[in-house]
Amino acid sequence: MAHPTTGPFEKTPGWLDWFSGPSKPKFQLPAGAVDAHCHVFGPGAEFPYAPERKYTPCDASKAQLFALRDHLGFARNVIVQAT
Repeated sequence: MAHPTTGPFEKTPGWLDWFSGPSKPKFQLPAGAVDAHCHVFGPGAEFPYAPERKYTPCDASKAQLFALRDHLGFARNVIVQAT
């Protein structure tokens, strides 16, 4: 399923969407484990992309990130600035 981009933006052709159905890891992460590199994009309608950007991704909210973090068993995330 293709995930949308909001606002006056079209997703860059060929850009991979986030995967909405990851399996639960077979191992348990240690207490306090940190996902050390992730990005949150959009929504483009609320947080416009820079005109000089190299790509336009689909929207991926902080709520989706936190749900993925919890599903995978991480305690925290380090959110990294995109280009």
